[in-house]
Amino acid sequence: MAAVYWKELADYFGNRFFAAALLLIAVASVWVAYTTTQDLREQAAGVSAEFAFLKLFTTQGDTPLSFLFFVGFFGPLLGLALGFDAINSERNRGTLGRILAQPIYRDALIAGKFFSGATVLGIALLSLMLIVIAIGLYTLGIAPTADEVIRLAFFLVASLVYMAVWLAVSILFSLVFDRAVMSALASIGVWLAFTFFIPFFAVTVSGQVATGSESVQVMAAERAQWEQRIQRLSPAFLYEEAAQPLLNPQVRSLGLIGTVDVEGIRPQPISLGQSLVLVWPHLTGFLALASLVFTFAYLKFMREEVRT
Repeated sequence: MAAVYWKELADYFGNRFFAAALLLIAVASVWVAYTTTQDLREQAAGVSAEFAFLKLFTTQGDTPLSFLFFVGFFGPLLGLALGFDAINSERNRGTLGRILAQPIYRDALIAGKFFSGATVLGIALLSLMLIVIAIGLYTLGIAPTADEVIRLAFFLVASLVYMAVWLAVSILFSLVFDRAVMSALASIGVWLAFTFFIPFFAVTVSGQVATGSESVQVMAAERAQWEQRIQRLSPAFLYEEAAQPLLNPQVRSLGLIGTVDVEGIRPQPISLGQSLVLVWPHLTGFLALASLVFTFAYLKFMREEVRT
């Protein structure tokens, strides 16, 4: 598998389309990070050292965007771009049979493609986070604390697993469809359905379900609960929900109660261990989902007839 892994890794970094897409995302991330630091300095006139670096990834500057939004939106697209032609391109070029004619096992081929894509995603995400941290160090003049570094490390892991889910989905569709265009369209269609259609569906269904209560407050709470339950079917919503406790220690619950307590008083921050308890089901769910999708792709590829 090592030969496939390094070969695919070199192909990814030599791909001009991938390099151009990564450059655009990097420029956008730098712009968001710069506007965020300027906004933090204007708000606090010298930002407090407490959780300053975490605010770099969640605070919205002059634009209604944040680094968390960019990762949640462009991360799946980057994962889909790396895997939508992983297998069918080899099949269409006639190189798949030649590769398997060599002393390379099928499982080594598909595993090497998946782990090389995950490595590229990890390197890209780590590079973008380091750029944001460097801008924060230069602009704010505050060093991150040990707790912030650990939280950012867990955020990196959670983001990578989330992007790996979509990488596995794109590899699966590259096996299902013979043409790369069809696999790309199917992958984007699934991403659109889970990212944009489910929130609208959740609002409609929750409005139809929670109609039996006479109290306006109780009915509003029931609608919010049903809306949250349905939206949790979306990996994008789960990712945003998991990232909030990691990047904002003041998030004490993932239910209807947010970061604002009674009379608008901000609650005390919770420890890293308590934040991990909140997001642990989400992380294990992402790992299980990525493993499940990759298992389907693995089984289909192992049973597929390959002609030379």
